[in-house]
Amino acid sequence: MLDVLTTIFTTVLTLSIMSIVVVAFIVLAKLLLRERLSPRWGYLLWMLLLVRLLIPWSPESEWSVFNLIPPQETALSAATDGIGAAPDFAAGWHWQEDANTEAIARSSASGASDASDASDASATAAASNAPASTHPYRSAGEGDFAFSWWNGLALLWMAGFLAAVAYRLLIQRKFTLLLKKEATLCRDESRMQLLQHCRVKLGIDHDVHMLETDLVASPSLYGLRKQTLLLPRALNNGLDPVDWKYIFLHELSHIKRKDLAVNRVLDFLLLLHWFNPVLWFAERSIREDQELACDSLALTRIAPEEKRAYATTLIKMLQFWRGHSSTLSPGNMIGMFGNKHYKGYLRRRISMITLRKNPYQWSVVGVLTVVLVAFLALTGAKAAAPLTTDEQAVMDTLHTYYNATVNYADYEAALAVSKDLRYNREDQERITKALFTSPNLTRSSDTLTGYTIKRIEKVNDTNYNAYVAVELLHLGHVPAYERPVIKEDGKWIIVLEDITYITEEHLKDYYNNVMSPEHELLAANNEVSVYRNNTPNSISADEILK
Repeated sequence: MLDVLTTIFTTVLTLSIMSIVVVAFIVLAKLLLRERLSPRWGYLLWMLLLVRLLIPWSPESEWSVFNLIPPQETALSAATDGIGAAPDFAAGWHWQEDANTEAIARSSASGASDASDASDASATAAASNAPASTHPYRSAGEGDFAFSWWNGLALLWMAGFLAAVAYRLLIQRKFTLLLKKEATLCRDESRMQLLQHCRVKLGIDHDVHMLETDLVASPSLYGLRKQTLLLPRALNNGLDPVDWKYIFLHELSHIKRKDLAVNRVLDFLLLLHWFNPVLWFAERSIREDQELACDSLALTRIAPEEKRAYATTLIKMLQFWRGHSSTLSPGNMIGMFGNKHYKGYLRRRISMITLRKNPYQWSVVGVLTVVLVAFLALTGAKAAAPLTTDEQAVMDTLHTYYNATVNYADYEAALAVSKDLRYNREDQERITKALFTSPNLTRSSDTLTGYTIKRIEKVNDTNYNAYVAVELLHLGHVPAYERPVIKEDGKWIIVLEDITYITEEHLKDYYNNVMSPEHELLAANNEVSVYRNNTPNSISADEILK
C-alpha cells in the first residue's frame, strides 16, 4: 500500500516539476507579446497548464524542451543509494534497466547460443532472491517493511493534501450554511428582467438565480450545478441600471465560458500540488486573466461608445469593495477585486477596455503562441532510437552473464558468455566452477545480489564498453565502471579483468598496494572504490584452488 502511495506521489511530483516549465513558458510569452496577445488567448494559454497537470502521459516530440536534459547523465543519477529511480520527467532514457524486473525476462532471449537452458531457470531464481534494495522505493535492507525517504515524502504529501482538502471543505460548508440562513431572493423585478435580458444576449439557455447577501463584498457566482449570482445588499442603492447591466454581462460571461468548472478543477489541482509555490503564483494570474477574458466577452455585447461607461462601473465597484470587504467569500471565485494587487490589475483592465478596438477578435498571434508553448512544454523528450542488432546482442549478453552470476546461479551460463584474459580457457572453467560450487570459495568471495545496466557505448563494430552497477551482499552498492564486451567468432562475450573493490574505511590500509601505477581507478562512490590491476596475473589456477 505504501509503495502505491509513493508511486502516486512521484507521478504528482513529476507533473509538478513539468508544470514549472509550462508556467515559465507562459509567463515569458505574455511578457514578450504583451498587448499583442488578446485577453482570450492570454487566458487560453493557462489552460495548457491545467492540461499538463491533469494528464500524466506526454507525447514524444523533437520540439520538447525536455530534450535538453542529457539522457545519459540523468540515467546515471536516477538510481542511487539503493532506493530506485527518481521521478522521470523526460521520457526516452532507455539505457537504464532494472535487472530484476523486465530485464531478466529479456535475458531468456539471449543471443548467446552456447548458454544452456538452465540459465533461464536460474535467472528467475536469482530475481526472486534479489534483496529489497532493488525495489524502486525501498532503501537497502531485506523484508517487506523496508522504508525509504521517498516513502516519507509520500506520507508527508498525503498528510498535507488531506489537511488542505479538509480545510477547504470546512470553509465551503461553513459558507454554505451561512448563505442558506442569511441570503434572500432578489425581489427587484427590473433587475431580474435585466438579468434575463443579458442571459439571452450571451446565449445562456438556462436560468440563473439571484440572491442578496451580506457575505460577499462584490458580485460573485456560486454553485456548479445550480449557478447562483450573489449580490451584496449594500449595492441595492449604489448603482444605476446601466451599471447593473455591465455587472450582469461580466458575471454571466463566467457562465458562458465555463469558468466555474475550470475553477473547481484548478482548486483541486492546487490542493494536490500544495507544495508547489509556482502553481500558487500561477493561480492568481489565471484568475486575473479570467476576469480580463470575461470583460473582453462582455464588451462584444455592448456598443463601442459604452466602453468608458463599463470602465466607470469597474471603478465604482472598486470603491465599494474597498469599503465593504468581507472576510468570507465563495470558495470557487475570488470576486472582481479579491487580491492585494487590485490597483495595477484594475489599470490593466481599464486599459484593455478603453484602448482595444476589437478585444475578442480571432488572434493569429494567440493561436501560434498556444501551439508553440504546447509543442515545447506539453510534450516529452524524444525516445532514444531502438536498439540495433548488435546493441541488442550486447544487452542480452550482459543480462545472461549477470543473471547467471547473481547468487552464483549458473557457472556454465556465465562461462558461455565470458572470457577471462588472466587465464586460459581450461583454467577459467576450473576457477569459475569452483567459485560457483565450492562453499569455501563462495564464502571467501562476496555475493552478487543485483545489478543495473547504466549504458553501453560503441567503440567499434566488434567492441562495446558496458557500464554496470552491481549490488554485493556484504560490500553493498558498487558504482558502474567500464566492462568490455567484444565479438569473437560471431559471438559477443564479456571480457573479465582483474578488478579490486575497496571500501572507503579500508582504503588507507591498501594505499601502498593499490595507489600505484599498476592500478587504475575506474569508479568510486561514498562507500566503494573500483580499481583495475593492469599487471599480468602470475597466479595459476592450481594455486588459487589449493
